[in-house]
Amino acid sequence: AGLARLSVGAFATVAQQAELTGRFGTWDVVASQGLARSDGHRPGADGRLASGFARVGWRPARGWTIAATTLLADNAASDPGVAD
Repeated sequence: AGLARLSVGAFATVAQQAELTGRFGTWDVVASQGLARSDGHRPGADGRLASGFARVGWRPARGWTIAATTLLADNAASDPGVAD
């Protein structure tokens, strides 16, 4: 199954997410990512948030699960200071 979302707004603001999940016999997988960015309401007030997630799991027997998970994040924000 999959899911996708996209939002846009003022100041070149964009936010999007995507997710994919599945089960294949005794294996299951999940992958997702997201991105949000904006130019901000004044010069130097921009920012960006980016993330990714992945998980792979295996069920070798009833009641047992072996899984590997990873999470990545890359974020940046600018602060122009106090407005005059």
